[in-house]
Amino acid sequence: MVTSGAFAAATEDPRVGAMLPCNVVIYERDDGAVMIGAVDPMQSLGAGGAPALRQLADTVKEKLSRALAAIE
Repeated sequence: MVTSGAFAAATEDPRVGAMLPCNVVIYERDDGAVMIGAVDPMQSLGAGGAPALRQLADTVKEKLSRALAAIE
């Protein structure tokens, strides 16, 4: 069973710790607009990793995408 999150990733491969946390930034532009940005977990966690890590990164990406879409 694959669970999501930093703990699951580090449990699968402790070297992943160098790439965590999955960064999300929220900031206000000069014009008052609020911007949200997030690192694509497939680019860091899933890039060239073990199949379980790629699966985990895909799961995290899906959840992050849904969360960002919900606040747009």
